Amino acid sequence: MSRNITDSPYERIPAYDIHQLKKGITCPRCDSFSVSVEKRKCVCHKCGFKESVTDAVMRGVKEFMILFPNEKVTTNIIQEWCQVVESKKTIQRILAGNFNPVGEKQWTYYESNKGSSMNR
Repeated sequence: MSRNITDSPYERIPAYDIHQLKKGITCPRCDSFSVSVEKRKCVCHKCGFKESVTDAVMRGVKEFMILFPNEKVTTNIIQEWCQVVESKKTIQRILAGNFNPVGEKQWTYYESNKGSSMNR
């Protein structure tokens, strides 16, 4: 009993920050970063998979929230995180449609809706 390991070595997560990580939307099928926006779709140039910009950005937001649970979700930070979506208005529209906005104008950030699938 005295030799049992009480702390799992898999629970030790290395330290990282946003500037160390590769940013961009990845393809949900092949995990490639070779994704670009064409009209209202994100298209993977490696496997040809297409998905809506909204779905791709929401995947990116979910990743960001998992990696940085203490950071506020803002239009600017999500645009930097996703990289391929150039329009801040598009990012803002997606965030406003899926989260509760808090604050005004340039100080606005977004919180999860209670009961939202983002909380699971």
